[in-house]
Amino acid sequence: MNSTPAVSKTRRTAKLFAVVRARPTRNALRHGLGLSVHTDPALSEDVETLAREIAGPGASAEMKELARRIAEAQIDLRRVRCTRHEPLTMHLVILTMTLAQTRGRS
Repeated sequence: MNSTPAVSKTRRTAKLFAVVRARPTRNALRHGLGLSVHTDPALSEDVETLAREIAGPGASAEMKELARRIAEAQIDLRRVRCTRHEPLTMHLVILTMTLAQTRGRS
């Protein structure tokens, strides 16, 4: 027997999931967060520097690779935080300038 309602529900769920995931993906790409840290030489150097600090002197090749993965994640988190805080900072600057101009007129 064919369980058509169950198959139909699975398809609807898959379509809904695709729609829900599309917006964050577009936002990440718009802000440049869809790119690997290795595409930017400055970020790549930050990863290597942080990985060396995490692994410490005399670390094995395996430990260095694990430290590099951790460093990549940390740099990605920093990029996301900066992207999230940038609009807030701009609004705060605009608000401060507006208040300063308003007080100057009084």
